[in-house]
Amino acid sequence: MNSNKNILNSLHHYPDEKPVEIPDPEIPHSQKQENTISHFQRNLENNNTEKGVLIKSTDKEKISPNFNAEKSKTLMFIEKKPQETLSRNLPVASNRSSSQLVQAANPGNSIGHGSEEKMISRAYSIEENEEEVDENKTIRTKVDLYYNEGYKRKIIEFLVALLSFITFIIFIASTYNPDNFDWFNIVDTICCSFFILEILLNFFLAQHPWLFLLELMTIADLITCVFPIFSSMDNNGVKKMVEAARSFRILKVSKYLSKSIKNNSNEVAKQVSIMILYILSQILIFTLLFRLIENDYVKFYANLGVPSLQNRSEFHEILYFTVVTIATVGFGDIFPVTELGRMLCTFLVVLNFYLIPKQTNELIKYMSTSSVYSREIYKSNVEIPHLVICGNVSVDSLTNFCQELFHEDHGLQDRNAVIIQQSLPGQDMKIFLHSGVYEVSLKYLQGNPIFEKDLERSDLNSAVACVIMTDKYTEDPHPVDHKNILLSLYIKKYLLNNNTNKQLFIQLIKPENKIHYQQGILSIMPNQIDSDQIIIVEEIKMNLLSKSCLIPGIITMISNLVISAGSRDVDAEEETSPWQKEYSDGRGHEIYRTPLNDYLKDKSFTQISSLIYKTYNAIVFALEIQVEDQTIIRLNPGNFYIDKIVGDRDDVQVFIYIICSDREWADKIENYGKSIGKEDEEKKVKNLSKFDLMFKLNKTDIRQLEEGMDPNNELVEEEDDYFIEKQIIHNNVDVKKDSIRNSDKITKHIVVCGTHPSLYYFILPLRAKYLGEENQKKIVILANDIKKELWDSISRFKDITLINGSPLNTYDLLRANIEYADKAVILDCDNIKSDSSFRNEMADSESIFVYKAIKKCNKNIQIMTELIYATNIEFLLPKNELSLFKKNNMQYETTSLFAGGEVYISSIIDTLTCQAYYNPHIVTVLHQLLTGGKNNINAGIRGICENVGLKQSNLWQIPIPEEFINKEFVDLYTYLAEEANMIALGLYRLAGAQDNESPYVYTNPERDTRLSHRDRVFVLAIDNINSFLGKHNLNSNKQKSNMNDYVMNHDEAELLEENKIINKNTPFKFLEENINDIKNNIELLNTMFKALKETIHETISNAVKQEVSSLLQ
Repeated sequence: MNSNKNILNSLHHYPDEKPVEIPDPEIPHSQKQENTISHFQRNLENNNTEKGVLIKSTDKEKISPNFNAEKSKTLMFIEKKPQETLSRNLPVASNRSSSQLVQAANPGNSIGHGSEEKMISRAYSIEENEEEVDENKTIRTKVDLYYNEGYKRKIIEFLVALLSFITFIIFIASTYNPDNFDWFNIVDTICCSFFILEILLNFFLAQHPWLFLLELMTIADLITCVFPIFSSMDNNGVKKMVEAARSFRILKVSKYLSKSIKNNSNEVAKQVSIMILYILSQILIFTLLFRLIENDYVKFYANLGVPSLQNRSEFHEILYFTVVTIATVGFGDIFPVTELGRMLCTFLVVLNFYLIPKQTNELIKYMSTSSVYSREIYKSNVEIPHLVICGNVSVDSLTNFCQELFHEDHGLQDRNAVIIQQSLPGQDMKIFLHSGVYEVSLKYLQGNPIFEKDLERSDLNSAVACVIMTDKYTEDPHPVDHKNILLSLYIKKYLLNNNTNKQLFIQLIKPENKIHYQQGILSIMPNQIDSDQIIIVEEIKMNLLSKSCLIPGIITMISNLVISAGSRDVDAEEETSPWQKEYSDGRGHEIYRTPLNDYLKDKSFTQISSLIYKTYNAIVFALEIQVEDQTIIRLNPGNFYIDKIVGDRDDVQVFIYIICSDREWADKIENYGKSIGKEDEEKKVKNLSKFDLMFKLNKTDIRQLEEGMDPNNELVEEEDDYFIEKQIIHNNVDVKKDSIRNSDKITKHIVVCGTHPSLYYFILPLRAKYLGEENQKKIVILANDIKKELWDSISRFKDITLINGSPLNTYDLLRANIEYADKAVILDCDNIKSDSSFRNEMADSESIFVYKAIKKCNKNIQIMTELIYATNIEFLLPKNELSLFKKNNMQYETTSLFAGGEVYISSIIDTLTCQAYYNPHIVTVLHQLLTGGKNNINAGIRGICENVGLKQSNLWQIPIPEEFINKEFVDLYTYLAEEANMIALGLYRLAGAQDNESPYVYTNPERDTRLSHRDRVFVLAIDNINSFLGKHNLNSNKQKSNMNDYVMNHDEAELLEENKIINKNTPFKFLEENINDIKNNIELLNTMFKALKETIHETISNAVKQEVSSLLQ
């Protein structure tokens, strides 16, 4: 319990926090132990409960507001154990953001700082009760846990309702001929005994037993159960009391049905069902009571020979009279004879004058407030798979996702998507939903995915997957991540309760929040392997920007492999340039996963890759081995052999990852060799004898792999793979510099403009040990201010310099020695506002101006920047290309800046999320391409993989060896694969390689592509490639310090030096350029405002047209 007190203390120590919202449910104690998230969420709607909240953590230390993912041991949900109480079923958190996690569960009840002490006292009270219960282990607690375990409660409630209905029907039948139902009294007495036991059990388990007895429904249940026991007594008054009690037996059935209706219907359907149930119950009860009161008098007058009263004591006759009375028709053919009957009739009419209009008004209110989207239900089709999309679904995100989901490269099979959102669709969303492309395939449901009824409306149990999107541009990412995590766990629990397990694709923003979901899944599925895919927005963004500083063009390379482009749809007249043709051809290639057939298994991996490329122009670059439920993926394991003996085991599967143009080529590779004759096959196998020293994967090796796959083994520490100290090596005062301009010590460095909360994940790949110490580039951060929390996260890295200033100021850029920098990266998160009105094209304005300022200082520097809106790329284009961009209505993917890998567009996250659905391990492959993938691998598994020769490659970029200049790409590919154990993925073609004025990426080039000295090649290599560069004399002069540097010719270098000298020695010229630059920026700003104005006018015009159209309809 100390951990709970620590968290409560941490909450108490932060009075300046924003008000948080906590669930304040009132749940009867008899329902508190049900171990389902869905039941907990349903009870949030009830109003008859006891208040309380519990915050729990498994960490024994006080949780710091500075979250450390390495030390966090958070459990999002605790699975109920025999000695645990209600609070174990509530969502919990371990850090200062725990209240935000709870807030996502119930956004309705809010408290401010004044209620904090009450919340703490309630939590302490629950802690003390929990300790007492755990110590004493009372009988009531044990019975409560046993009763609520599994479906015991539901089964008993169903039996009570069923027996009540059966006895009620028999009782109605007995009113026609009581003499034939003498046995009914015995059966009814037995059933009533069972009912009484159920009431006593609930009384025993109630938190406040005597209050439970005073509830109206409990009193009604006691009346219907106790009096029928005395049915054997020969007393007319007692018999009438027994019949009256049996008349109310229908209330037990109504109570059960009402509970089921509330859990499984929308508001309109629920209200209609409750009205029908209420009227039906009222009719039956009053019918039996009328008969009971009037029966003796009707029979008396009927025996006297009054013809109008003949057969008027039958149940169906009185039922007819009750319906006519409630309807206020009053035909007069049947009427009450007794005074008590008249009073009951009057009471019935008055009661319905009040209740029926009230219920009708409630129905009208729900029908007027609810839309058609809240009543929609998706009916699945076995032949058409569908996905469920929830979370924060914007029009932009949905557009990017659907473009990939329904792309022709993934086959022509029909597929649907169901979107669940709590709000009504906006105007832009409606236009998108009803567009001709997606109108049939998309279904929008208004609802809350944490409610079972809304998940059932989307038919999640029949869906192939569930996608949870995030708000990538939020101002406060942690609460958004916590909400997505909690939503994911709700959905996972719902699926497990329905004995299904669908794959989830979850978008999170902050990398450190991933551990929350992992720990939560462990509590829900402790003995199962989770196959969910988690896409971390900022981790991918930072890794791509960082890797671009080492490998120019990697952003474009990854985008080409993730985004389906299909065949080129650019007209030949527009695509007159050879470089555009090559770039467009490269965009048409994607990553496919296919099984490795037996013919290819008795070869080394690089041999397989060389053979497939020469045959199909496809690149095999990664290997996947599945041993039982474990998966190991390696990029280019080099000379690793896969023995055919693996095929003898059904639990071992081997897959290869291929870069090719479409699925058809991947299928051909899967069937490769099946048509080759035995003689050719034997000849090829004999040619492998020269690789006798290479490793082979046999049964013993696989057994070692299985033994090492312990999910509880610790992960490899980051210090093992990165140059990072275990403790802080310097504070921010030591590394602050006023200016490093003209410094000889800090050159060819990376200038980071601005700060970002995830700056740690930008620096981490730049400090990878596989690069070698000689390739550790110095990093200069130019920002106005850097927070202490951010500095603490990056203070363990070496060679970092801080310059206090603004990247918008040219003088500050010069102080950061931008003239001699190798790369520049623009980071800025402060310009993104939480208000949706700021989310327009102006959000990129600061990045655009920083880009212009850097280019003015150093025209040859390569700049990596993020754009929120892809259309803003036009403001970064040179003038000669800008005119073509507007004239031909070009897409951002075809611009020179994107082709050269200088612009990161956040839409790649949504596309990658969709690709993860088609390719289950593409996120892992992408992570390994960017970071090497070593830091998230079990240490034992890594050691065993190295022992069997299953090594891991890293991504590099190298110049073309001199002997391959003017030769074809297939020659270079074959040489690298067979002689150097490298796999080439594509070319980075510098200016002048073709007719291009800017660099561009050529993914998976054609075999006959001619190479030049202006080309660089992306390769996957196991070892540090310095030895390869030295062997081919590629590490001389400017290439010696870094193999990924932009190599300029002699004239370019001299021109750059001249420009720098002129800027330094002629201040008036420098001032003139500043003035000209200000003029250009003003023109640029006017253009942006003009574009924004046109966008606003167009939006308003569309909205007006839509409104007028709806009014006319």
